[in-house]
Amino acid sequence: MGHSLIAFIIVIGILVFIHEFGHFIAARLLGVGVDVFSLGFGPKILKKNIGRTQYCLSAIPLGGYVKMVGEEPGAELDPKDLPLSFTHKSLIRKSMIVAAGPFFNFFLAIFFFYILYQFSGLYLSTPIVGKIMENSPAEAAGIKPGDLIKEVNQNKIESFEDVSRIIGSGKGEKLDIMLEREGERLEISLTPALSPSKNAFGETIEKYAIGIVNNGETYHVGLNPFQAMGHALSDTWGLVKLTLLSVVKMISGSISADNLGGPIMIAQMAGEQARAGMVNFAWFIALLSVNLGIINLFPIPVLDGGHLMFFAIEGVTGKPVGEKLREKLIQFGAAVLVALMVLFFIMILSECSMVDKMIANIEIALKKELRDAEGLSLVKKAGSYFGITLQDARCIHILTLESDLDAKALERARDEIFTNPVTQVSSLGPLDLEFDWCIWVGFRPGVKDNPGATAMEAIRDHLGKSFEPHEGVYTSKRYCLKGETLVRADVEQLASELLSNSIIQQFRIFSKDQWDKTKGADVKPAKVILDRTPCFQIIGIDSDEALARISDERNLALNKKDIPVIRDYFLSRAVLDSRKGKGLSKPTDVELEYISQARSDHCNHNTFRGVFRYRDGETGEETVENSLFKTYIQEPTLRLKDKKPWVVSVLWDNAGIGRFDDHNNYVITGETHNSPSNMEAYGGAITGIVGVYRDPMGTGLGSKLFMGSFGFCVGDVNYDGPLKPPLHPRRSWTGLSRA
Repeated sequence: MGHSLIAFIIVIGILVFIHEFGHFIAARLLGVGVDVFSLGFGPKILKKNIGRTQYCLSAIPLGGYVKMVGEEPGAELDPKDLPLSFTHKSLIRKSMIVAAGPFFNFFLAIFFFYILYQFSGLYLSTPIVGKIMENSPAEAAGIKPGDLIKEVNQNKIESFEDVSRIIGSGKGEKLDIMLEREGERLEISLTPALSPSKNAFGETIEKYAIGIVNNGETYHVGLNPFQAMGHALSDTWGLVKLTLLSVVKMISGSISADNLGGPIMIAQMAGEQARAGMVNFAWFIALLSVNLGIINLFPIPVLDGGHLMFFAIEGVTGKPVGEKLREKLIQFGAAVLVALMVLFFIMILSECSMVDKMIANIEIALKKELRDAEGLSLVKKAGSYFGITLQDARCIHILTLESDLDAKALERARDEIFTNPVTQVSSLGPLDLEFDWCIWVGFRPGVKDNPGATAMEAIRDHLGKSFEPHEGVYTSKRYCLKGETLVRADVEQLASELLSNSIIQQFRIFSKDQWDKTKGADVKPAKVILDRTPCFQIIGIDSDEALARISDERNLALNKKDIPVIRDYFLSRAVLDSRKGKGLSKPTDVELEYISQARSDHCNHNTFRGVFRYRDGETGEETVENSLFKTYIQEPTLRLKDKKPWVVSVLWDNAGIGRFDDHNNYVITGETHNSPSNMEAYGGAITGIVGVYRDPMGTGLGSKLFMGSFGFCVGDVNYDGPLKPPLHPRRSWTGLSRA
C-alpha cells in the first residue's frame, strides 16, 4: 500500500497544483494581486516573497492554493489595493480567472496525451481476420480466418480500427469488401446485422457488426507533431463526453452503485498504474485531470462552477447574490460535493478499458550463458519441418497475475517462488532479450491452465494469499527468434503450425521494430468475459448435407450413419408437435452437442459396438460379428471370472484383480480409449491415461501401480497433404509423447 500511497500523493498533487496554477496565471494576467501561491497545504516549510506574492512550499503535498487580493466579498481592503482586488474586477475578468483552473486541467490532459502520442506513436491492429462468429454475416459471405481486408466501400483499410469505424458509423447498409487471400484479391458484399454488446457502462446495446475478430497482431505508426496533437485533442474530448454521460447515467440511476469507489480505490489504481510503467501512469493522470476539470465546472457552490453561477446571476439581475443566501448555498454545495466525489472518480476508472486493474506480469528465462533446450528444439524443428533457418531461439515463461498483491509481495513471489537464482533471470515486466521476431503464445480464455493453477497454489502456500473468485494466475510463453532471413510469413508458420494449437491457444507476433520495451507483449488475463446473455441457438438441419456441415463446423464428429437418423427424428411430425408445445422447433446447439458426446467413440465405443462383416482373404469365408466389444472384450472377460480360481474380481469390460499369493493381489486393465488426440494431443492423451489408471487405482486401499504400457496411433510425421483437423501428425506425436 505504501507504493500506492506515494503514487496517489503524486497524482493528486499534480492535478490540484495545475488547477491552482491556472487560477494564479489568469489572476496575474488580468490584474488581480496574489498574496500567497503555495505548493502544498498546511505549515509552510519554505517561503520567499517576490514582489507582493509569497511563494511557499507547504508540508502536505496534496496540490496547492492561491490567495488573491480581495477574494472574499465584503472584506476590508486598503484603498491602494482596490485596483488589485478580485471582487472589484468586471464579471468577465472574474469569470475568466475562476474558469482558468478547470481549463488548465484540460490543458494538462492534452499535454500528456500529446507527449504520449509524440514519443510512443500508435499501435494499430492489422486488418487480418482472426476469428469468424457463428451464424454471422461474415460467415455467410464466406470470409475466412487469415483474410486481409484491403478496402471497405472503396475506403482503403490500414488497420482493423478502420473496419470497425466504417461499420460502426453506418446504419446497416450493404458493404462492399475487398479481401486478399493467399495472394489473390476477392470482392464480397454483405450487410451488417444488429448484434448485442456491452458499452462502457456495462449496459447491453445493439450495434451493427459483421461478426469478425482480428488476429491480435499490431504494428507501430509514428506521428508527426500535428497528428499527435490531433489525437490528443480527440482523446481529451472523448473523455469529456464519457465523463458527462457517466454523470447523467448515474443521476438517472442507470449505473449501479456497485461501480462506485472512493479515495482508497483511487490510491490503489494509482499504484497499479505506476507499477505498470510511465505510459500507463501518464494516461491515468490525464484521465483524472479531465474528470477534475469537469467536476469543478458543475454549478455547485464551493466549486468553480458555483462561482460562475453566482456571476451569471449577478450579470442577469445587476446585483450580487446576498451574503446569507450565498452562505447557505455554499453549505448545501459542500454536502452535494461529498456525494459527487464518490460519483465520478472510480465510475470512469472502473469502466475505462485503458486502465488495467491489478495485473502484473512476471517473465522468467534461462541465463544467457546457459543452453535453452526449448529454444534449440525450436531451431531444429523449424529447419527440419519447414526449411526455416533460425540462428537462435530462446523461450521466456510468463506468469500473469490478476490479484491485489502489492509490489513487495510480487517481488517475493518472483524471487522466492518462481525464479531459480542459479539458472534463471526474471523481471516484473518485459525481459530485455535481443530478437528479430518475437512470438507470444497463450491459452485461449476458458482453457484449463494447469500451470497457472499450480502457481496459484504456490503463492497461496508461500505467501498466505487467498485468491478471490475474480483473481487468478495465467501462464504463457514468449519466443525470441533470431534469423537474418526471417520474414513475417515464416514466423506466422512457426507460430500457427509448431508453437500453438488454434483450438486451445492464441498467438501474437512482434517484429523488432514493433516491439515496445515498456509494454512487452502486453499480456492480459485469459479469462472468459461474457459480453452477451448466454442463450441457445436453433440449428437448421433441412438436409443430411446441412447436418454434416454443422458437424464439421462445430467439431461434433457425428457418424455419417447417425446423421440421417438424427435428422429424421427431429423433423418427424410427432416430435415436431411435441416440441412445439415446449416452445421448440428444430434442434438447438445444446441438444446436438449432447447427442454428439453421447454417440462418440470416446463415450460409447461405437466402432467396437458396430456390426463387422469379415471376409477371409484365403478361404473366402464370410462371417458377421455383431459388436466386437461384446464378443471379444466383454464376454471373454466374464468367462475368465468363472473358469479361473485366481480371478478375484473383474470389471464388466477390460479390467480385473488377480490373486498373486495368499497376501497380495494384482490389478490389470486394458483400455480401448479413443481420445480426441488428433485435435488436442496432450489433453486428449491425458484423458486416455486417466481412464487407464482410474480402474486399478479404484480397487481399494493398498493398490500400487508399478508399470504402465500405452500404444498410440498417429499418421506419418512426414505427411505433406491436406489436414482435417489442421493438426499435423508430428504435432499429435509430440503431444502424445509429452503426455
